[in-house]
Amino acid sequence: MESLKIPKLRGGVIMKLRGNLNALIGVWFIIAPWAIGYSDQSGALWSSIIFGIIQVIVSLWGYDKPAGIHGKTGSPRLLVSGL
Repeated sequence: MESLKIPKLRGGVIMKLRGNLNALIGVWFIIAPWAIGYSDQSGALWSSIIFGIIQVIVSLWGYDKPAGIHGKTGSPRLLVSGL
């Protein structure tokens, strides 16, 4: 049973994984109008594209940043507000 143990991941690895998954969700928002078939509705199309681009930019923007302020893990609310 020793071989079935899941290795512990460091906080930075998990944060990078989260960033990648958030970027993937953003890409899905961008391609969803054509994949699902609502590209003929301009309001929904542009909302999906704009929010997808924002999602990708924000998720990749923090990719190389530490998990919190000054490398400490902290609340995302504090990180966004700069406190």
